[in-house]
Amino acid sequence: MQKLWYDYDEVGQFHPIVEDTLNQALINTGYDSIAEVVHHPTVPNSTIVPDFGIRLKSSQRYVFIVEVKRTSRDINSQRYQNQSRNYVTEFIPHWQNTYHKYFCVTNVEQLILFADRQGPLSTCVLKNNPKTHPTFQSITHDATATIAAFQDTMEQIFNDIFTHQSPDWDNNWLPIVEGFHQNFISLKGNLSYPSQTSEELSLYELFRLFAFVYLREFYAQHNSSNGSHFRGFPTESDDFQRFTNRLQNSYNRILQLDFKQVFSNHPDALQRIFPENFTESTAIHFKGLVESLNNYAKDAVKDNPSPPYIFDLLTSKIYNHEQLHKKGKVMSDAELANLLATLIIQHCEDKVLDPGCGDGSLLDAAYDRLEYLASSVGIIKAHNQLLAQTTGIEIDPFLAQLTTFRLIAKNLIQVNNRTQADITVADVFTQAHPTRFDVVMMNPPFLRNDNKVAPITDSSKQLMINSIENQGIESIFEQTS
Repeated sequence: MQKLWYDYDEVGQFHPIVEDTLNQALINTGYDSIAEVVHHPTVPNSTIVPDFGIRLKSSQRYVFIVEVKRTSRDINSQRYQNQSRNYVTEFIPHWQNTYHKYFCVTNVEQLILFADRQGPLSTCVLKNNPKTHPTFQSITHDATATIAAFQDTMEQIFNDIFTHQSPDWDNNWLPIVEGFHQNFISLKGNLSYPSQTSEELSLYELFRLFAFVYLREFYAQHNSSNGSHFRGFPTESDDFQRFTNRLQNSYNRILQLDFKQVFSNHPDALQRIFPENFTESTAIHFKGLVESLNNYAKDAVKDNPSPPYIFDLLTSKIYNHEQLHKKGKVMSDAELANLLATLIIQHCEDKVLDPGCGDGSLLDAAYDRLEYLASSVGIIKAHNQLLAQTTGIEIDPFLAQLTTFRLIAKNLIQVNNRTQADITVADVFTQAHPTRFDVVMMNPPFLRNDNKVAPITDSSKQLMINSIENQGIESIFEQTS
C-alpha cells in the first residue's frame, strides 16, 4: 500500500512517489531510452529550482516541468501556477527548442496541465483540465488507486510531449469572459446611478446570467436531476417581453434549489435593474452576454469545468484591485486564507464566521479545513453540513453573490433543495451574533482615516462604536480614530 495525505511532508513523502511514478511512466511509454527524470534540476545562471524536470539524455535539455503540491487548493493557486510557469521561463536557454513548453502542477489527486505561450497564465491552461484521479483514503491514507490513475495521466502527457503534439489552447471561456466584461462596461455606462452603484448593479445582474448558464451546462453534462431546474432560458433573439418573462421564470425555477444570494433580485428594490427597472436599452446588454454564453458555454464547461479556474478567470478580468483597495476591499489570496484557516480552525465541528467575507476566499479555505479535519478522524461530511458551519456577512451584494456561488460550487453534485449558503448582505455592525460562532476568521482591510479617496466617515465610526459597546465590550475606536 502506498500512502499519501495532505499533511505529509512534500519533499520527503510526496516527491519520492511522484519520482517513481514519472520513471515508471517513461518506461511504460518506451521513452526511458531517450529521456530521464531529474529531481530538483538546476541550470546555470538561475537560482530557482523546480521539483522535477524531464530531460533528454542526448542533449541534456528539458522538455517538461512538474511542480508538486499537497492539496487541490495549492494546485489551483495562481501563485503556485505562476511559480511553475517561471521555472519554464528560467529554463528556456536549456529547453529543447523543438519541444513545446509543457508544464504541470499536481498533488497526485489532481493535475493541471499548461503549455507556456505569450499572454496571461489563463491562456496557457489546456483543454480538459484539471485531470482528476481518485482521492486519498481518509482513514488508511491509501493512495494506491490515486497513484495508478496519476501514472496513466502522465503516460498520456508523455505521449503528447514526445510525439510533438501541438498544445490545445482552444479555450471557450475566454470569449465568454470577454463578453461579460464588454457588456458590463456598456451596461454600467447606460445607467443613471452614481458610478459605484451602476458598477455594483451591473455586475450583480450579469453574474446571474453567467452563473445560470454555467450551472445549466454543468448539470446537463453530469446527467444530474438538478438540470430540471434550468429550462426556458431566454435567447438573444427574443423580443423584450418574451426575454423578460423567460428570464424571470428561469430565476424563479432555480430558486427552488436555493442559490438565494446568487439568483434572488438585487436587495435594493429602488435601484435594481431587473425586473422593476428593466428596459429595452438595458436588455441589449443582457442579450449581448446571453449570446456569448449560448455560443460558447457548452464547450467551455465540457473543456474546463473547474469552478476555481472559472472564478479566477472572471474575477481577474473584472476586478480593479487598486480601486478596491482604496475602498478598503482587500481580497485575501489563497495562501493567506489557507494559513489563517489552519491556524485558527482546530475542530471539525467549529462554526466559522467571516464578518466581511468579500469574494469568499476565507470561507472557501474554512470549508476545506473543516472537511479535512473531519476526514482525518474518519468523518465524511456532506456538502450541506459544511455549508452550515460557514457564515459570511458582506455589505456589497455582488461580493456576497460571488461568495455564495463560490461556496455552493465546492460540491455542485450534492446540491439539493436543502442546500443553504449562509451569506447575509448587511453591515456587520448591525448584524452581530457573538455567541453563535466558535471561530471568527477575518483579514481586516485596514481602511485608514487619512484615506482621502474613501475615508472612514464619522457616521460609520459612530455605528462601529455603538455596535461594539452594545455588546458590553469597550470600544477602542474612540482612542484610535
